[in-house]
Amino acid sequence: MADFVLGDKQTITGAVAFTDERGNAVPASAIDPGSLTVTFADPTQFNVVIAPDQTSFTVAAVGTLETGDQGTVNATVNGVPLPNPFVFAFDVVAGPPVAVTVTFGTPS
Repeated sequence: MADFVLGDKQTITGAVAFTDERGNAVPASAIDPGSLTVTFADPTQFNVVIAPDQTSFTVAAVGTLETGDQGTVNATVNGVPLPNPFVFAFDVVAGPPVAVTVTFGTPS
């Protein structure tokens, strides 16, 4: 799967759904309350907020450019992590230019 691209000031929402081993939909109420997690290999790159009903989450880039930071979404049932978490990667890219910077050389 290709990396998701997120601007350095952007926020994105992920909708969460659960399935059983045959692919049938399972309601979010079947997982342990408060057990949905969204983690990143580098947790300093993103702010994550999980919805109280555990059916969605938002990810906000904190401004640092990043390539391929791996994220994992998982939950538990009866205290046991689901065996098939969702794994993805984000690339954080620069936004449009808003300022000019000039570096002067040594005068001659």
